[in-house]
Amino acid sequence: MNFSFANIASGFSYCMECYVAVLLFLIIIEQRSLYWLRALAVTAAFFVISCLVYPLAQADMGIRSFLWYATVYALLLPSAMFLNRIVFYEAVYAVSMGLLTQHLGSSLYLMVAMNGNIPEFTILPYYLTMAAVYAMVFFFIARKLPIHKHYEIGTAFSIVMAVLVVVVVYGLSIVAKRTSIDGKGGLIELTDEYIQLFHVTQLYAALVCLVFLMLQRLFKERMVSERHRLESDAMWRQHEKQYEVSKENIEVMNRKVHDLKHQIAALATEEGLSERRKAFVEEVQQMVEVYDSDLDTGYAALDTILMEKSLFASMHGVEWTCVADGKLLEFMDVVDLFTLVGNALDNALEATCRLPADSSAAFRAVDVLLCQRENFALFQVENSFSGEIKEESGRLQTVKKDKANHGYGLKSIEAIAEKYGGSMSTKIEGQDFVLSVLLPIEE
Repeated sequence: MNFSFANIASGFSYCMECYVAVLLFLIIIEQRSLYWLRALAVTAAFFVISCLVYPLAQADMGIRSFLWYATVYALLLPSAMFLNRIVFYEAVYAVSMGLLTQHLGSSLYLMVAMNGNIPEFTILPYYLTMAAVYAMVFFFIARKLPIHKHYEIGTAFSIVMAVLVVVVVYGLSIVAKRTSIDGKGGLIELTDEYIQLFHVTQLYAALVCLVFLMLQRLFKERMVSERHRLESDAMWRQHEKQYEVSKENIEVMNRKVHDLKHQIAALATEEGLSERRKAFVEEVQQMVEVYDSDLDTGYAALDTILMEKSLFASMHGVEWTCVADGKLLEFMDVVDLFTLVGNALDNALEATCRLPADSSAAFRAVDVLLCQRENFALFQVENSFSGEIKEESGRLQTVKKDKANHGYGLKSIEAIAEKYGGSMSTKIEGQDFVLSVLLPIEE
């Protein structure tokens, strides 16, 4: 056992390499309070472990060496949960990813530096190599993995990652040491054949680590794509039900209002009504006129949507203007039409209704246009709004607090537009927000 300062420093250096690599996958997810003070406490714990355990591991290249690696791994798991608000399987995943990153950097360095002697691991070239590898992994992989500041993986997947680390990182490390260092810690004779074999094993280890790191990003992208597909399917089914309900409600309301209109007209012609009663009848008649719309765009499905939204606008004091040729969109599936038009109008009405109630009617307004522009159908919704519209990566961001479950409206509109070979665009003109959808007209 060697409790010298150099030996302890070597063990502590390895701990810090693993710790920093794991931090690459922790600093981007939900953190606990006093994060960096907690990080310093973890650093102190690793220093104590380096003083007590690492010298013992150096006396043997077998079981003791494995226990050293196991100790570091076991300390990293509670450290991750101490630093971040995560569950155990997320900690296992983050630690496993960090150790794969550390081993990738170490293997790449050994491939270059291993000649006739075992290279030093506490010199500047080694740390520069590790820093370059860490930066690349963080920029291209680590920061792309979390979803809403968490790792959305299952327990089974985290166990697979842990086993992979044990086999690839620790297993290969112990094998490499046992074939290059004798039982007393001395260096065995390194022949040219051995050095070539050593390079091959390090290349293999580096490639395995790199492949598994890259697969995590591909796995995450596929998982997000699948989740969006499921959400789109669920939204499609929901809109289908909403359309059927809206259609039935509008039909029932139109029949009732139509009958009520004739009944009120009959009351208004009766003789002997007092002036007060006449005024009341006229007021009711005006109210009924709001609901007795003769809206006819040429496409019954579109009429249903526009009628429902116009009634909402009327009840909430929003000036509603609509000019639409529904025949231009007869080629669209009814549910797609309901989703596209419904989301566009819901967003416009919601933004307008957030304006102060005492605003002028001209300011609280929604204008709808559906017309032909050359060989395209132009569907355009313009609405008033107040405040600031945020944009990120060329996309508008939802103003709702629950960003995880909102913001799909514009995405759905864009997806449907692209489905029919069209496009969606948005622009801001003063205090008006304009949404435009261009769809090629099918013959």
